[in-house]
Amino acid sequence: MMALRVRRKSHSLWSAEQDTTTPLQRTSAESLLYQAAVTALLSSNIEWLSGQTVWQQVEMYLSQIWDPAKSAGPKKAAPAPAPGVSLLLGIDPALCRLVREISCLARRTPLQPADQSYAMAVRTELDLMIVKSTGDAQSGKRSPPSTAGRSEDEKHFWDATKFYVCAADVLLRKTMHPHLTAEHAHIQALVQQMLDILKQSNIQGHFWSQHYCWPFTILACALLKEDDMVYLDLRLEEIWENSHWGDVKRTLLVLRRISKERYRGGTFRSHLTISNIGGPVAAFDLLLLKDGLSFLIES
Repeated sequence: MMALRVRRKSHSLWSAEQDTTTPLQRTSAESLLYQAAVTALLSSNIEWLSGQTVWQQVEMYLSQIWDPAKSAGPKKAAPAPAPGVSLLLGIDPALCRLVREISCLARRTPLQPADQSYAMAVRTELDLMIVKSTGDAQSGKRSPPSTAGRSEDEKHFWDATKFYVCAADVLLRKTMHPHLTAEHAHIQALVQQMLDILKQSNIQGHFWSQHYCWPFTILACALLKEDDMVYLDLRLEEIWENSHWGDVKRTLLVLRRISKERYRGGTFRSHLTISNIGGPVAAFDLLLLKDGLSFLIES
């Protein structure tokens, strides 16, 4: 992350010659953003995620113009990504930042007045992304943008965006309304949207790797049917075999622990009992645990 260090100028934090970014700088910024978004849902320690100065610097690198001419060495210059596209994150960096914010809010339920106001602002921003990527935020009807004339990578990018937006919608609704259950019609409509994306998408695509760990975790907590859990397990296993990303393996372990605990007694239940958290808890309520979900990973 040393590439993110800023050389201070006496007259300004940023000099005129710093209005473009190198591939290394942008990759470093995106890596930090990705780790923060994933950590906010899983880890028991999220204190390192605070600090507006850090995020202002990260966003500065993400908003600057990509300058392929600044690639190190005589190698072929790296192509600039399209606006709002990150080949590393698999989604728009702005959406990844929202994922981080929603995940952090989920750890602070029930929300205090200041957090409630901030959650409403996040809700507004997410609704704009829903309209942009999937359709009508108010009705819940999602009509994906046309993929006619798009490259395969662009189609995969939009699949990733729709998948993430639905998962973010699920978690934000649960965060703002902690007593909401997975059986709620709107939650299950979003779950079905995510399952449809999984069933219609080419798993060999560029973005089917670690990018889907965060929404897969949320989906695992919101599913009601055993068959859907088995299907999700098979998809994650296939992604693991294709990518061997550690985040994919950890997500798979979390999903299997949830499945194992829900299947005790020979029936697939909505609640599970885990010694770490005491009495029975609904799988959907796991998303609001203040210490995160990493304890579900069995060694």
